[in-house]
Amino acid sequence: MEKENVIGNNYLYLNLGNNLISELPKEIGELNSLINLNIRNNELSTIPKEIGNLNNLKNLNLSNNRISKIPKEIEQLNKLTKFNLGNNELTNIPKEIVNLTNLKDLNLEFNFLEKIPKEIGKLKTLMVLDLIDNRFSEIPKEILSFNELKNLNISGNHISEIPKEIGNLNKLTVLDLSNNYKITELPKEMGNLTNLSSLNLSFNKLVKLPKEIIRNLMN
Repeated sequence: MEKENVIGNNYLYLNLGNNLISELPKEIGELNSLINLNIRNNELSTIPKEIGNLNNLKNLNLSNNRISKIPKEIEQLNKLTKFNLGNNELTNIPKEIVNLTNLKDLNLEFNFLEKIPKEIGKLKTLMVLDLIDNRFSEIPKEILSFNELKNLNISGNHISEIPKEIGNLNKLTVLDLSNNYKITELPKEMGNLTNLSSLNLSFNKLVKLPKEIIRNLMN
């Protein structure tokens, strides 16, 4: 008699948040109808490669764990639109993330990232990018080509200079550069961000604002 699967495969939403789970069984990959998977606030340090089999997944929340590495099989989740990896122990992101071609919201806050893969610049659908409290010393040039980006938060890093190319992100509505403590001036090209509704520059070392930014805020 064939052994019946312990885990069914017809779930659409699975919430395992706020538990003490330290390991996911590889059978998680059998839930191939899953659309939303929440495993936030657990004790995970690794993610099984079988997670790549969840090819209908649209929302994946792995925040508030102890994850230090993301398997490259994550690239198979090509329907994913929202990916939360905040509050983990990541020092790098696999370049395969570039294959998440429908991704709109990527949260990498509170990790140990100093850089992101150059391939990430191909994620042209990205609208929200959260890099709060990492170890960036500069704004990654790769994100300056995100033409659809509306919300960029890179507060709490070690950034000292803002590249003029930030003015190319003309769909931005929210920009947070606060708590970097080293930014002394802003490029006049920030005046091109005509859709901004929220700009946070607090806790830096600015001595003046370009007139182009002031004019923009008046509109």
